[in-house]
Amino acid sequence: MPIEWFTAARYGFTAAKAGYDYRHAVQRYWTKAKAFADRGETQIVITGSPGAGKTVLIGQMHGKARTLYYENPDASLGVETDAIQFGQWGKLVRTLPGQTNLRTAGEIDVYTNNTSLEGVIHVVDWGYSAPRTPAVLASLVNKDGIRTIDQLREYNLRIELDSLKFELANIRRLFYSKRRPKWLVIAVNKVDLFYNDADRSLVYYHKDGEGLFASALKSLETDLGASHLRIETIQVCASEENFEYNGHKVASCLERGQKDKILRDFVNSVAIIAESNQ
Repeated sequence: MPIEWFTAARYGFTAAKAGYDYRHAVQRYWTKAKAFADRGETQIVITGSPGAGKTVLIGQMHGKARTLYYENPDASLGVETDAIQFGQWGKLVRTLPGQTNLRTAGEIDVYTNNTSLEGVIHVVDWGYSAPRTPAVLASLVNKDGIRTIDQLREYNLRIELDSLKFELANIRRLFYSKRRPKWLVIAVNKVDLFYNDADRSLVYYHKDGEGLFASALKSLETDLGASHLRIETIQVCASEENFEYNGHKVASCLERGQKDKILRDFVNSVAIIAESNQ
């Protein structure tokens, strides 16, 4: 079977559904209330390395993204709680900060005795994570000798792999005790920077692909069973902007409309996965 991106179009999914019944409306309202109060067990968790675009992506999924996009948010330092609609159901979603030293409380809440965790969205970006501060940039260039974008990407991909292994260990522990979560989505963000090379990134990030990232996913699927944990890889573009590092630049190659189409398909795809793996 060929390796393919998961897309909503392959499943004939229609994004707009009219006439949600009363129980869905009540459930969505209750989920929003719990998110506002930061109460309730996490149903979907967003994870990923620093700079992968988790905050902007989650913003795109519930409508505050344009504000976030123009503000260019700094690194998240705490757990963020949101209520997001996936298909007909509202879900309590928490985003963990990328820095593992800041995640202890959030991880305990998400991965310890959580009988409600349905899915994990792990955000990656093919190595296109820019340093957040001038001090970090100077350290990378002067201390580590990372002067080009290609060198930065190699460095980031190593961090990204460590982040994945860290997350898979959490998933294993919870699954063995609570048979949760039911699904894992690898969200390949910032495809506007490598859209013409997206097939190569798919092979790298897909569980049936090649390389250390793919091997780690395949090992998880083998350990837990494909029928118990669904693993899908979906491309996404949360914002369209050029990538710059140390005087070098990679231009965004998607227009706003193309980006929005990819984003809509991502949201619809996650809705399919969430609804079919309750």
